[in-house]
Amino acid sequence: MLGAINGGPADEGAGSKLKAQFRELVKRKAKCYTRFPRYLICRIGFTTIAALMVGTTFWDLGHNQRDLHRYVSVVAGSIIVGIVSALSAVIPVFDERALLYRETLSSMYSARVYGFVNVLSELPMLAVTTLIWCTAVFWMCHLPGESFNMFAVGFGFFSLFQSCFGQLVAALSPTLYVAEVVLPLISIVWMMFAGFLAPVSSFPSFLKPLYYVNPYSFFLRSMVSNVLHYRTSFYCDDSEIILIPPQYCPTLVVHDPHTDPNITVTQTAAPCEVCPFTSSHSLLDWYSWSYSTLAPDVTGLAVSSILVACLYIFFASRVRWSA
Repeated sequence: MLGAINGGPADEGAGSKLKAQFRELVKRKAKCYTRFPRYLICRIGFTTIAALMVGTTFWDLGHNQRDLHRYVSVVAGSIIVGIVSALSAVIPVFDERALLYRETLSSMYSARVYGFVNVLSELPMLAVTTLIWCTAVFWMCHLPGESFNMFAVGFGFFSLFQSCFGQLVAALSPTLYVAEVVLPLISIVWMMFAGFLAPVSSFPSFLKPLYYVNPYSFFLRSMVSNVLHYRTSFYCDDSEIILIPPQYCPTLVVHDPHTDPNITVTQTAAPCEVCPFTSSHSLLDWYSWSYSTLAPDVTGLAVSSILVACLYIFFASRVRWSA
């Protein structure tokens, strides 16, 4: 247990300077990680296994229609790792809740400093898991190397958001059971309105705000467009070509120099063979996504992460649940 820290004037009832509190709490967090490494091993182990599973499932993506959709699925699979980061951040908050209440009431340190250190303590783990996930997935799935840096930044911010959101839900929940129900429920709602299961154009107008303020949509929209920006041309295998009835075939324009230069001819004899997506831009248009929104989306993801972290630090010092 952290003893009382002697120092100067109190900060909102805390018995020491903020700098001394911060230093001692960081030391205690470091000791917890080194003395009880199971938390680190579980986080790193899960990320490694998940990366190998995704990499094996989507091994060496190519340029046909099936692989085009799998690029989107790889990015969507990254959300699962983020959700696990949120769930794993819940348990330590509850394990330390009684100790936090006792020591803050004893003016050993400020609850805000504790919350700030809790957020910072997740950063090394998030950096390691981000490096493991991005390296394994990019190498095994053969994603374009030009998009690696931006993907790592986006995935890092998304993991930070998920981790801080898990801590926030834990701080606002009276019991661990409530947090374990609320957190997946909110994650499911965000996933439903992220624009992956259905494009935003199919949403009712009153539900579209759930898409535009959704951190999941920030991540999906930006990272999919980031990856597909460097994979532009796609083709159809014989099994992927779609036959369209003659009455729905597109109109052809034939140039005849002996008559009118533009004669409209409609194919009616046989069905048309159509390849749904011949470029990545056509798929992005279908999802209502665009590479031009990459910077705003990543910025929105970063702002969401910082906002959720600040909310957790605030509520960690304000909310008190009875044991």
